[in-house]
Amino acid sequence: MKVNNIQSPSFGMALVITPGGKKFLQKKATPQMLNELQTSGTKLTDTLFWDLKVKEDGLKIARKYSPMEYAKVNLGYTPKTSQIKLQLLGSNNNVEECINYTNAAEAQQAYVRLTNSGEVPVFTEIVDKLDKEYGNKMLISDYDTMKSIAKKDRIRQESIESLVKDFGEKHS
Repeated sequence: MKVNNIQSPSFGMALVITPGGKKFLQKKATPQMLNELQTSGTKLTDTLFWDLKVKEDGLKIARKYSPMEYAKVNLGYTPKTSQIKLQLLGSNNNVEECINYTNAAEAQQAYVRLTNSGEVPVFTEIVDKLDKEYGNKMLISDYDTMKSIAKKDRIRQESIESLVKDFGEKHS
């Protein structure tokens, strides 16, 4: 199975697999993890603010354009609220974030799902939700415009890569 780096040149990558991450996958990845990463790469294609990174020492949640990366997540949920609190733990920094849901029932279902899922689906949902939370803090029209630009840039980059692969000069 092939795991692609899905990228949008203007906004960075959604799923980032570093050279060290490739080594990690070769040593530790199960077929299930590879499938989950493929799904994650597709789901997170045009995120604007957060990345899911695969590095030599494992998975990380990373804020785009920032050196901060988080390898562990502590989840907190208070019954009858529509929010899940996250404590993102990094090697030398910790940060707290919140994910908002439509209602308490949806938040409770998400909390149960997140606490009973594997690392890849949990990190994927967190990156996706955090990206939307940050987008909600912007003007919605600005966020939609940025998502549209990211998608066009990604499609353009994929077209260029395809052309170079098919018709690029072969070096021997």
